[in-house]
Amino acid sequence: MKNNSSITRLLGVTQQQMAMLLSVSASHWSMFESGQRSLPLHATQTLAALLTHVQQKTAKPSPKNVEAEQTLLKRLLHENAYQQRLAERKLAALDKKLDSQRRLQQVAQYLENQNRQDKKLTPPHHKQLIAKAQKPKPDDGTTRFALELKLELLALEEKLLRSKLEPGSNKE
Repeated sequence: MKNNSSITRLLGVTQQQMAMLLSVSASHWSMFESGQRSLPLHATQTLAALLTHVQQKTAKPSPKNVEAEQTLLKRLLHENAYQQRLAERKLAALDKKLDSQRRLQQVAQYLENQNRQDKKLTPPHHKQLIAKAQKPKPDDGTTRFALELKLELLALEEKLLRSKLEPGSNKE
């Protein structure tokens, strides 16, 4: 994502100043530029507003600028598609993990019922399995919600980027 450094050049600020403008750390901005991290929603919105304001104040874009914008939009669309696939894979992995946990709980419940019906003591290896099934897990509901929200935001971003790529789209 080396071209993101052009954002700081476009706005005429340093990386440190950009980080301060977006209320993120300088290392966070640097990691965003290198493609290792995404920006929080508030920072993305602020960045979009800054870029929109600066672009409105500039003169008519030259054909060279239009070509550069189209290249940037295509690159951003490509990155967006990657981020969508990544979020979908994370969501699928989370669903698989939750399904596995549910099945383990069902097995543990069966073992407990079986031991009660047979009026036997629970064997140690059953106790281990039952304890593992009953162990509290981190709240994966919020993780799932966050991933679903991220997918929705990425879909909206994709729609916006595609609309900007269309010929005759409003450049305002």
